[in-house]
Amino acid sequence: ASEDSTVRIWDAGTGAEISVLVGHEELVLSAVFSPDGSRVVTASEDDTARVWEAGTGTQIAVFKGHKQDVLSAVFSPDGLRVVTASRDNTARIWDAGTGVATALLKGHREVVESAVFNPDGSRVVTASQDNTARIWEAGTGTEIAVLRSHEGPLLSAVFSPDGSRVVTASWDKTARIWNAGTGTVIAVLKGHTGAVLSATFNPDGLSVVTSSRDATARLWRIFSNTQDLVAFASEIVPRFLTLEQRRRFYLSAE
Repeated sequence: ASEDSTVRIWDAGTGAEISVLVGHEELVLSAVFSPDGSRVVTASEDDTARVWEAGTGTQIAVFKGHKQDVLSAVFSPDGLRVVTASRDNTARIWDAGTGVATALLKGHREVVESAVFNPDGSRVVTASQDNTARIWEAGTGTEIAVLRSHEGPLLSAVFSPDGSRVVTASWDKTARIWNAGTGTVIAVLKGHTGAVLSATFNPDGLSVVTSSRDATARLWRIFSNTQDLVAFASEIVPRFLTLEQRRRFYLSAE
């Protein structure tokens, strides 16, 4: 993606240019491959997203409908749909082959910074400058949950590998983990001294990595319950819990 309104595909082994995607009329903000690698979807300040044949650079579809810059565009896990996020405060879901809009995700009061599908493609999570993330039914565009507790604009939100959780990144210097079914906060990741720009799960779902304007990235271990936390702590802390301490944490006496 580039300020020259083009996208270029390169051979990762040799650095040789494979194709140039020409068609956008303004700055291109993002470019993402389809799950099978055969296509690319791009997002641009010309208020459109576009799908291209990766091998030839041929334009397949143009997604028109947003009223302001399209900030991100990504494929669904099966590659049949695309979800876009825009400065017009909406996200939209499109047929990847025809460019026809299939759902409008409307509810945010400020710019939508990102939008991504869950692992099975049935839901979408959006992150917005209105300090919230929202979970939507991908088929109908119905809002399912509002994730509300951040004290600053959100920059990203993604699902865990199993789809049960969401992690968000915010200008409030924190990342937060949420229950994707209920919209409740599970954990607040505090430590960065600048805005958290991104947060993603490890493929095993057991850790999260965050990046920040404080010039650091941090890796966080995630525990599903108190027993797992104490078991981990017992491996790295040079002492054993007393019987009274185990009772206090509702743990077995063993």
